[in-house]
Amino acid sequence: GNNITSHSYRGIYISFSSDNSIYHNNFLDETDNAYDECTNFWYNETLQEGNYWSDFDEPSEGAWDNNSDGIVDLPYDIPGGSNQDLYPLMQPYEAEPTTHMGIIPSAGTVVLGDEFNVTVYIDPAEPVGGWLIHQLNFTQGCANASEVTPGPYWVDLFDEGDIDNDLGMITDIQTWTMGPYPDMNHTTCVINFTSLQPGVCTFEIVSVQVSDSGFEDLNVITHTATIIITTPPVIHDEYPEDLSTDVERPPAELSTIVEDPDGDLMDVYIKWIR
Repeated sequence: GNNITSHSYRGIYISFSSDNSIYHNNFLDETDNAYDECTNFWYNETLQEGNYWSDFDEPSEGAWDNNSDGIVDLPYDIPGGSNQDLYPLMQPYEAEPTTHMGIIPSAGTVVLGDEFNVTVYIDPAEPVGGWLIHQLNFTQGCANASEVTPGPYWVDLFDEGDIDNDLGMITDIQTWTMGPYPDMNHTTCVINFTSLQPGVCTFEIVSVQVSDSGFEDLNVITHTATIIITTPPVIHDEYPEDLSTDVERPPAELSTIVEDPDGDLMDVYIKWIR
């Protein structure tokens, strides 16, 4: 959510833009909180929650909450057209603290056939008591996973899960602790791979649960990562005839050009030592 406050004219003005969802924002002390000439959704129907409007939060302003569910019983009209916030909030919105879980590759680019790893991390909103990665996907055919090892906080009670390289997934990696409970950004596990095929390889945490020290689920946002797998550079002129003075022995030093898989050109000097 955002705090939109103390503008001299309008907090949000929308024209030539429809089908947007706008919710969990706080409109505070605006001359006009919003103006919308198009067709937009100023609420989330699934959550049945909208925005907080500082000019529509008291009975004197027509804002009643007879069932005490935190939602004003009447919609808030948005000037400019026929838009309404169907679920105005009685109190300013406070976002739930968010725990982040993501993946960091050991390199951005690896050569075909090389080994590499990815580190799965948690940046917790509060101390973590355990976690379960239900499913982690990687691009099918790009690499083979070989091993999942725990981070330093999770070595005592750790299940490395099940690797399925044919489907490009690892399931049910899990662990927990009875303390201490890590409350800072840290490594959950490291996954080792071998690259198999040139291209872009994507890693995604599809489903995960993270619990606090009381083993209550935390709100989690996951982050994906990619690496590029390349083939080694190819030498096009391995033995330039115009620089050779001896059929059996190449010159002491010769120059050639190699081209990498991205199409970049590089000058390379090759020296034979006998």
